[in-house]
Amino acid sequence: MKSILYDVDRMVRAEFQLVPNIYILEWNDKLDEKSYPARGKVISVANEVNIRIESISASSRLERRDAMDVRSCCGFRPRRPLPCVRPGLHSTLNARSRLSQGRLVTSMRVNNKETSMIINRRLWAAAACGFLALAGPLAHAQDFPSKPIRIIVPLPPGGSNDVLARVLGTKMSETFGQPVIVDNRPGAAGNIATDYLAKSPPDGYTIGIAPNQTVAVNPVLYPKLPFDVTRDLEGVTLLGRVPMVLVVSPKVTARTVAELIAQAKAAPDRMTYASAGSGSPQHMAAEVFKSMTGTRLTQIPYKGSAPALVDVLAGTVDVMFCPMNSALPHIRSGKLHALGTTGAERVALLNGVPTIAETVPNYESDIWIGMVTPAKTPPAVVAKLNAELRRALQLPDVKEKLAEQGIFAESSTAAEFTRLIASDQKRWAAVIKAANIKPE
Repeated sequence: MKSILYDVDRMVRAEFQLVPNIYILEWNDKLDEKSYPARGKVISVANEVNIRIESISASSRLERRDAMDVRSCCGFRPRRPLPCVRPGLHSTLNARSRLSQGRLVTSMRVNNKETSMIINRRLWAAAACGFLALAGPLAHAQDFPSKPIRIIVPLPPGGSNDVLARVLGTKMSETFGQPVIVDNRPGAAGNIATDYLAKSPPDGYTIGIAPNQTVAVNPVLYPKLPFDVTRDLEGVTLLGRVPMVLVVSPKVTARTVAELIAQAKAAPDRMTYASAGSGSPQHMAAEVFKSMTGTRLTQIPYKGSAPALVDVLAGTVDVMFCPMNSALPHIRSGKLHALGTTGAERVALLNGVPTIAETVPNYESDIWIGMVTPAKTPPAVVAKLNAELRRALQLPDVKEKLAEQGIFAESSTAAEFTRLIASDQKRWAAVIKAANIKPE
């Protein structure tokens, strides 16, 4: 897999303001059209067009399938290869575009030499139709954001989702020069917030925090929802992962995962575990554990992680798969015993605590959190949000703030996050069916 980095210094500049974002296009020699992301390849306003120029070392000319899928973002398909910069041309491109005898002539300076590209008359005529049709949405994308952005959070203040929204919202506000408002709308296992977001205008000004429970578990757990995640929402990027840790109350004598499994098998159905309700990450992690170990634990559901953790600390409930940021203070104080983490790798903050997978091969059930937007949001707006969020997630101070809360920053392309949602829906549908889980 190869990657090309696009930025504004490698664009043909038409006579309007460019979107100052970074885009990555990945391709290989044998990908078909459906494999390509459709966003961010061409930005246009009426008769003015920006074409991103590729700096490539592998080939002096790209075929249409390798350059861009123009049809999906501009409404037409070229019949011949699009022009591109030859290898080694990496300088800033400043260009003026003009129409000359039916052709779009783009002049620019490349490595201090004047050069030009001529787009075939037939191609330009076809392109103009698509450009005019998209002039409104694309002009909006160029100006975005011109007013405050609202981030919908499906859970109450104070948790991992809220922390991500507020930390990233601050950075977005600094970059965009617009206020970013965090709007917590808890209730109905996150379905209230998700429904609100799905019905919001698709303009990029209302976006939402999306933990795997709301976009991957709820759609396959609840038979009738007023929204369809696949139809009504669109992924922007993954934001991070929150490992959970398997903890036991002071009354449980097990100090390893293997010892806990042995005790649970010796007394089927007697050992209890706390969850934040049906379909919650704690519930799903426990069901996967039960299935893979052949143990029989009894669920004690609560309305949230906080009251569940209180009863584990009191010894009323034996076990809990707890988000690490909630459990960490009690582990350090010795009030809870950590047996294993639910992710694929050990967590540095829990020095010496193994993963559950070290005892139960292939076990993994952490929490991931992403950002989504209403479906049909302009692709350039989604690309701009994606670029800003990915930039912010790489900042050392952001990583440090999130890590302090047990959140490990991780980003993705919009297409990758959409695929993650779809694959997790299939995974949890199988777990829900096997365990006969019903919504509360």
